[in-house]
Amino acid sequence: MSNGKRLVDCLNRAESQRLGRFIAVGVALNLSAYVIFLALLVRGVAPMTAMTIGYVGALALSFVANRAWTFQHHEHWRRSIWKYAVLYFCIYVAQALLLNWAVHAHVNLTVFQFLVVCAMATVSFLLQRFWVFAPARSRLERGVLSYSIKQR
Repeated sequence: MSNGKRLVDCLNRAESQRLGRFIAVGVALNLSAYVIFLALLVRGVAPMTAMTIGYVGALALSFVANRAWTFQHHEHWRRSIWKYAVLYFCIYVAQALLLNWAVHAHVNLTVFQFLVVCAMATVSFLLQRFWVFAPARSRLERGVLSYSIKQR
């Protein structure tokens, strides 16, 4: 086996493991949001308030788990938390807009929402992998990139 093939196999294995961890965190996120929702409902909290608290609470847990375990991001949390918040705000808005369209278009919501959730999970994984938790470039890399751009 060539060194190039070994590298590709190693990268594929690492990405597969990262994806598996992402799925596990996603399942835990949704279960925790549901448990928080139910616990608040039992205590008499209004359904929309309970859902919102559950969503925000689960996202906080998800941020911690994805940062530390899924993507093993070791830089300061302040560097990534705002990106994470923007990502999930955009996902929420996109899902709301798509759902609103589907309701007015009389689309089968069961199938449609499943497809939207799968699409948003894919987008979320990719953006977390390459934007939210991407390693910071070194000063040298930034300087070389900046220098090469100026030369053009």
